[in-house]
Amino acid sequence: MMNKTSQLIEEYADENQLQLSSQFDDCIVGVLSDHRLVYSAFKIIKVLQQEMSYEDAIEHFYFNFDGSKGEFMPTYIYDLKEYEG
Repeated sequence: MMNKTSQLIEEYADENQLQLSSQFDDCIVGVLSDHRLVYSAFKIIKVLQQEMSYEDAIEHFYFNFDGSKGEFMPTYIYDLKEYEG
């Protein structure tokens, strides 16, 4: 049985959007009308913190994730419900 995230990926993501490692699949929070996946920035930062400091995770996110722009790239939201300071 597929979970909701797996269903979103299978239905909407194409090979252009699957540039992120599957370790970030749980960070997907939705999909836009143009079929781009939506990720929680704070969830991604939490995953990154498993391998680096908070400051390094923030820098890594802004440079490597949020800094990657393009027509088919995923988008990121900053859900304050996820923010724990």
